[in-house]
Amino acid sequence: IQSTSDILAQHQSPTRVKVGSYNAKQSFSGKISQVNIWNRILRKEEIESISSCQFESLEGNIVKWSEQWTTHGDVQKQNIPLTELCTKQQEQDLFLFHDITFNVAAYICHGLGGRVPYAESREDYDTLYKNLNDKFTSLHSNNTKLWGGIVDREQEGVWKEAKNGTQVSPFWQPYEPNGNLFQNCGQFSVKGMADVPCHSLNVAACVVPGRPVWRLLGTCRDSTASGPYKFRPVQTDPDIIEFHGYGRFKILKNDSDTWIWLDWRQKITIASLLWPRYDMPFGRQQWRIEIPYCEQDAGTPRELLLTSCSNSSFTCNDGTCIPLRHRCDLENHCQDKSDETGCRIIRFPSGYRKALPPPGPISNTPLPVLVHIIIDKIDVETASATISSSFNLTMVWNDVDLQFVNLNDDYTLNQVSLPDLHKLWIPWIEFINTEGNHITILDEQAYMKINKNSSYTEADITSSYETELYSGSTNPFHLSRKYGKKFQCNFHLSSYPFDKQVCYMKMAMLPASTKQIIFHSNESSVSFVGSLELMEYMITNIDIIVDNDVNDLAHVYVKVGLSRLSGFIFLTVYIPSGLMLVISYLTLYFNVAIFQVRALAAITALLVTSTIFTQASASLPKASYVKFLDIWLMFCIILLVTVVMFHTLIDHFYNKTSRTISVSPLEGQKIMKNNRSIYINLVLISRIGIPLIFFIFNIIYWSLAISF
Repeated sequence: IQSTSDILAQHQSPTRVKVGSYNAKQSFSGKISQVNIWNRILRKEEIESISSCQFESLEGNIVKWSEQWTTHGDVQKQNIPLTELCTKQQEQDLFLFHDITFNVAAYICHGLGGRVPYAESREDYDTLYKNLNDKFTSLHSNNTKLWGGIVDREQEGVWKEAKNGTQVSPFWQPYEPNGNLFQNCGQFSVKGMADVPCHSLNVAACVVPGRPVWRLLGTCRDSTASGPYKFRPVQTDPDIIEFHGYGRFKILKNDSDTWIWLDWRQKITIASLLWPRYDMPFGRQQWRIEIPYCEQDAGTPRELLLTSCSNSSFTCNDGTCIPLRHRCDLENHCQDKSDETGCRIIRFPSGYRKALPPPGPISNTPLPVLVHIIIDKIDVETASATISSSFNLTMVWNDVDLQFVNLNDDYTLNQVSLPDLHKLWIPWIEFINTEGNHITILDEQAYMKINKNSSYTEADITSSYETELYSGSTNPFHLSRKYGKKFQCNFHLSSYPFDKQVCYMKMAMLPASTKQIIFHSNESSVSFVGSLELMEYMITNIDIIVDNDVNDLAHVYVKVGLSRLSGFIFLTVYIPSGLMLVISYLTLYFNVAIFQVRALAAITALLVTSTIFTQASASLPKASYVKFLDIWLMFCIILLVTVVMFHTLIDHFYNKTSRTISVSPLEGQKIMKNNRSIYINLVLISRIGIPLIFFIFNIIYWSLAISF
């Protein structure tokens, strides 16, 4: 509602009021009623009466709707009851086409956003005929045969609605259906439904509910329009349909029977349809630009979309609508399968350079990159001081330079194609402490997706595909790939086999320093999903350390804490070597006279222990320091050597006793007694001293082991 602008600017009383348009370029298309203006604040009771549709006697004291209004342009007046005005009714449009096949009828009606009706009763036909006769004067007979929107193409005798496939039970004429496999489409008249060949020619009525607003997509942005150009279909005569815009544009057929996009105010044809599908302009089709437009020369083709689908829908090439969430979801929902074409979800701006990292979230700040590491397997090789790790590495970052197209709530459907992946700036991670030079890889095993974390920022009307644009600043990239790497560790084995080790998986961010790229220190994470108990170690903890040292590359360290499992060492070293000590000790109770048996058993135990020592050392990395296990084995060997020495001394003094010859009876007897007391004392000392030494050593040794 506008008054004369010049008069209002001078603060004078307006001479007239315009309703529906301020100027020709901003005309209104729709229905208007009950325009009233007051110079006072309405009372609560008056507002309630207006909201409850009880305002017949309530009119404005400045402007009254009951006064005489002058109409200009294409304006039609209609008097309706107040109750009808306040009742929300389901409006619908009817369109009529003569002499077309069923396939053409279904294409046109579905493309218009409606359906081909069918009769479930005689009343259905009467109602449809009356509505058609009210709108069109070409229906002279009440026995006009119309296409009915049902088919039994999939299974003979099972009739379904052509648009949605719902099984129906129509109102059949007597002796119908009778066409077997040759008559698969429905036709209805005053007598009811009948089955006829689909290629026959009949009248088609299209019922379009809700009077949708049509949009023209694929055009240029217009500073005078807040969105795409909008149209409404108009049909005053059968077979002739036009699309009238809410402004200066129309889409219609010219005198040469060619569909054109017309600026009727300036009488300029902007574009003409090249190859109309079923002689209709709707859907996604190729047009020829007739004037320089959208930075295109005249005569060049351009794809445009004329659609009645809502903003939350996707238009198939044939003009039918599906929910926009089904666009590029790896399933065909359009009959022409056009919903799975052109599914690239990244829009690159002009001048995009993949060598330059995106800026940070705040001006002059580095870009934070999150890393999520999921380790599923770790193998520790003590001899080579390495850990072999199988892990999934995910990097997350935002690129404010990019826009994304039609992101899906299901992130698995927002996958970036491999060609686009190689066009993007990607952070690289170098694995530092591995054998050789290794970095992250972009190949068929790399999986990149975009997480939809926010709603779309704008709709792109310059694309002939319904396009919702999402900002790269709030919808991050997720790049994942599985790796298997062997990392070098610094093992210190002085407390082996009761040692605890820490190994680091060291990584560095490439290719820029921390002035441009850093690791996100708060949200980067690592987790382990495998078995904590390994062959030799128990994983005690796994942590992540972020080091964003200024003027250096950003580093991240995965700290793996290991505690050795000693059960295997007990079974293969401690118990066997302990048994050798027991066997060697038992030889001290053998008959003193059988030296060879005692010595052989003790030496055999010594040799076995030495072999155990050699085998245990071979499974460990070479080190210049003494390991805790070495102390045990060295003690066992020394103790076994001591037993052999005792056997030797005992045998020596025992033999002296048996070989002594008496020259003087008293003196010889004295020497024999001295030798006998020596070897007996040696036997006693060995039998008592060796277990005592072993006991004292074990107290000290295992006390230290427990402390480890």
